[in-house]
Amino acid sequence: MRSNWQLYLQEFQQAAKQVNLPGELTKLTVEVQPLTPFEAKYQASGQVSWQLVFKR
Repeated sequence: MRSNWQLYLQEFQQAAKQVNLPGELTKLTVEVQPLTPFEAKYQASGQVSWQLVFKR
């Protein structure tokens, strides 16, 4: 999952822990290719984007 809203991803991460689905939250660097036009827009405006990756 990706978002420019860190708190949203942190809350999702906590909920996922309740069902034994651990996730790692990281800040995306500017060099990361945007996946959507929204990500490109936020990246171009200088906003920080975050990524939550789940492990099985």
